[in-house]
Amino acid sequence: GQEMSGYDGRWAPGMLLAYMTCDIGAHHNRAWTITVDMAEGRETVEGRAKVVAYLQHIRPLFDTLCICRLFWGELDIEPEEIVESLNHITGWNLSVADALRQSERTWNLSRCHYLERNRANGRTFDYPPARSWEDKIPSGPGKGKGVSKEQVEKLLDEYYAARAWDKNGNPTRALLEDLQLGFAADNLEKIGLLGEPIPGGIPKVRGERYKPKAF
Repeated sequence: GQEMSGYDGRWAPGMLLAYMTCDIGAHHNRAWTITVDMAEGRETVEGRAKVVAYLQHIRPLFDTLCICRLFWGELDIEPEEIVESLNHITGWNLSVADALRQSERTWNLSRCHYLERNRANGRTFDYPPARSWEDKIPSGPGKGKGVSKEQVEKLLDEYYAARAWDKNGNPTRALLEDLQLGFAADNLEKIGLLGEPIPGGIPKVRGERYKPKAF
């Protein structure tokens, strides 16, 4: 399979989660979460799941718009400015929330396609190699550091909750219909991989806004 990108996720739990859940393999281009780990602390998994979900909306949005994502991180151009430019060009009247919703639709459709092709619960494929928690960093400033299996489980649990997927990592009908992807829910139901309903319903806000710093 494809090797992970150039950041070691063993001492960067947010980056590890981004690798685990990336829709194109363990790559940083969907969620550059290493900056969050460096800014907020590399020993904890708290709060990482919501940030990863948000970054997985904001960064692929730039792909949808066919623009460079470096405008946001390195040049400090905010999503509001990008959407305003889009509205001027097209005559549309989108809000940032509208634009991110389109990115969320793309992400969930990709997930549904993945489940259909692999015919197994999403969680099955989201785990990193066991070496991620079994082999600690051997030398350097991070010597002896590494995530635990329990932290990996917690990251996945909180990520699925942030995405309104069930505990198996499968999108629910309520979520897919909210995103106008009812046909995808029908397809998952036919193969027994539609997510179980979320107690209390799906959260209105999925993900937590965060602006990583460019290092």
